[in-house]
Amino acid sequence: MRRTAIFLVLTLFLFLLQTNGSSLADIESWGYQLQNVNVSEIANAPFDIVVIDYSKDGTNATAWSETQVEQMSNNKLVVSYISIGEAEDYRYYWNDSWKTNPPEWLDQENPNWEGNFKVKYWMAGWQSIIFDYLQIILNQGFDGIYLDIIDAYEYYEDQGVDNAATLMINWVKAIANFTRSQNADFLIIPQNGEGLLENETYRDTINGIGIEDLFFTGNEKNSDAVINNRLSFLKLLPEEKKVLVVDYISDASLQKEFRNLCMENGFIPYSTVRSLDTLQTPVWMTETNNEESSLFTAAVFATFPLLAFGRSKK
Repeated sequence: MRRTAIFLVLTLFLFLLQTNGSSLADIESWGYQLQNVNVSEIANAPFDIVVIDYSKDGTNATAWSETQVEQMSNNKLVVSYISIGEAEDYRYYWNDSWKTNPPEWLDQENPNWEGNFKVKYWMAGWQSIIFDYLQIILNQGFDGIYLDIIDAYEYYEDQGVDNAATLMINWVKAIANFTRSQNADFLIIPQNGEGLLENETYRDTINGIGIEDLFFTGNEKNSDAVINNRLSFLKLLPEEKKVLVVDYISDASLQKEFRNLCMENGFIPYSTVRSLDTLQTPVWMTETNNEESSLFTAAVFATFPLLAFGRSKK
């Protein structure tokens, strides 16, 4: 009887350890591409984790099959992008009648992104749509999700919704509970909205955070005030829960500076084009690979010189 009780306690303990999903503690590199994704390119990419869309062109008709997701997960984690704070009019769930007769949860079109609409993310109608969407992603076999438009709570705070931050935290927690009820190791990685990291429940729920434009906006360095303000929130995240930073920098020297800034802060850097239509290899990774190749070649020739020259000497 005592052994049975000990076994049940250990089982419960192991279950509780799994409730926050798998760890990103060993991740050292990442990539991010939402358009023109190629299965073999993702499979052979030199990253520990890659964020892609659940489908080739954003529609359900070209959603990746479970086999394709497995092929892309070649010694890496593959995570699906999903917007939980805006509705997108090219997604499978969209109904054209909403533009003239919108449901109560659908709000104004984002003036900066045509076809993207603010949503009252705390309302059951919208959440039901996202739960259906998440089920597709779970069935595909993705390792987790990369949640966009977390910072929608800031928009609604400006609209007078005083508890907008709490509503977003509750929404992310509900998403985590739904997905981890089927896969205890499912990764939850929000993008931006780092102000929510002040909340302990939110920090406990997520596995890490993605951040855009932290040190640079394009090729322009952000002000120290802006950078330090964002860092003050990011430093609240435990070390094992990684900060994945993407700055959209084209200048090679600035990419290196960006990488150094990330490393100094314990963050994982990635630099690419803002359109996210290519899986760009940042300059620091290209140079590192070239240096490693040269060092390996030199070591082989130093150890086995006849391999390089011996055959030509008779």
